[in-house]
Amino acid sequence: MSFEWLEQVGEEREIAVSTRARLARNLAEFPFPHRASVTERKRVAQLVREAAKAGELAQLKPYELEKLEKNQRLALVAAQRISPQMADGTPGRWALLAADGSFSILVNEEDHLRLQALAPGCEPQKVFERVSAAERLLARGLELAWDDRLGFLTTSLANVGTGLRLSVLLHLPALTLLKELEPQKEAVCLLGGTIRGVHGEGSLPTGALYQISHEITYRPENDPLLFVRSVQGAAQVLIAAEQSARERLLVRHPYSLRTSWEQAAARIREADLLEESEALELLSNRRLSGVLALTEPLAPTEFAEALLELGKGSGSRLGLARAALLRRYLPLSLR
Repeated sequence: MSFEWLEQVGEEREIAVSTRARLARNLAEFPFPHRASVTERKRVAQLVREAAKAGELAQLKPYELEKLEKNQRLALVAAQRISPQMADGTPGRWALLAADGSFSILVNEEDHLRLQALAPGCEPQKVFERVSAAERLLARGLELAWDDRLGFLTTSLANVGTGLRLSVLLHLPALTLLKELEPQKEAVCLLGGTIRGVHGEGSLPTGALYQISHEITYRPENDPLLFVRSVQGAAQVLIAAEQSARERLLVRHPYSLRTSWEQAAARIREADLLEESEALELLSNRRLSGVLALTEPLAPTEFAEALLELGKGSGSRLGLARAALLRRYLPLSLR
């Protein structure tokens, strides 16, 4: 699976892992996917594929998910190319994917259209502009569901209005270890942001990884740029706080940090298989130890790729793969 998009230039990559934009849209003349018949979903997919022949969208490769093997669909989920909901292969579901992994159009997921753009680092404006440009191209050939009072209509009331969800994934180990994240939440909230776990809403923070997003998608103005500024501002507050915390962390706790990394390295060397939560904690420790010069650095691109490759879920095969993956990134010794 290609992670070429991680090779692009991104802002604040020492702390910001990646940024994602998702844009939900529906076709006006069809029921929402969960209410639509197989025939209607297939017609929606046909119309979307025809509309996606415009401009740069013509470069996307279409996949009819029903015709893929289960392991192929799960690989797309692990690479964040499709959502877990799409992995069941329900008839009428398609994915139109960019070769480098940076963009996708999901057809007949929760909504008729789910546009997704990814970028390394902290880039809310960049990913927003990409999904917006794709929407404009698609709208030339599709009538989108719109209400003059509510804005864009979506299956979930939480997405009504703009249909936009922006998030930045941040690695905040110093704030976590120093227990200084909680005081930052008020500033994030005042900017209209919210802090969630690594897998978004309802998930717990693991490996000092947090998703920074906006609290709501609907505003009377229906101006999505408000959310761009909100997420950008909230992320910058936390990035600045993490930078400050890293400077103080090694001064305050040099011996415990070194001991922690020695224990983590031993666990990585000895583990036959690893559950997702433990693997994320170990990878986080590996990254922080490199940042603090306790061991060889782990580059931001390598860290981001490893996060994607760790995969979600359980099972012995996945656990074995995680253990082997972390050993690839294990340095020879402490500095």
